[in-house]
Amino acid sequence: MLSAAVGVAGPFPARTVFCQKRVLHFAPERLLGRQIRPLASQYITADFLHGGVDLHLDITSMPSIPSGSVDVLIACDVLEHVSDYHLALEEIHRVLTSEGLAILTVPQEEGRLTTYEDASLTSEQQRREAFGQHDHLRMFGDDFAEQVAGCGFDVLVVDRSTFSAENVARHRLAPSPSVKRSATNNRQVFFCRQRKGPGQVKQVR
Repeated sequence: MLSAAVGVAGPFPARTVFCQKRVLHFAPERLLGRQIRPLASQYITADFLHGGVDLHLDITSMPSIPSGSVDVLIACDVLEHVSDYHLALEEIHRVLTSEGLAILTVPQEEGRLTTYEDASLTSEQQRREAFGQHDHLRMFGDDFAEQVAGCGFDVLVVDRSTFSAENVARHRLAPSPSVKRSATNNRQVFFCRQRKGPGQVKQVR
């Protein structure tokens, strides 16, 4: 979905989003990194659990990253793994420049209105059953965009309805739906523009 969104025919072309920008990319996707690196003025990769990146960094606490020093921060399917995603959103807001952009994705259960967390679920089996994966700490709901907006972002939501039928087919944005209770069939990408005070949520059409 993100590759389609920043593609030539997408609503956020990579040359516009990343050109001469300072980019911090968490849990970096290799193909996306290859696309961004030649465009960015600075491209830094980060991860807390895995190696092969520039920085060993906890997204909930980034004291080594100065405030207002990042133009674009990317964190795809990261926030479901961290202990406190509200702290992560606060830190993302802090390190971004004024009008800086965070690009986020999270798993969202089909039909779930509110994000579900339960700290008492500690075994891998319990988390797999509740959150869809053994190392997930929550299952996000439809309220995610509003939560991000409440942390000081204007949020633009991209999903497959944003694209033409031709691009949906080309990028395989409409896979066969899963019937699993915790399935995340309708993926979304959240383009979150830093601002002062609560933001707004809009769907990109």
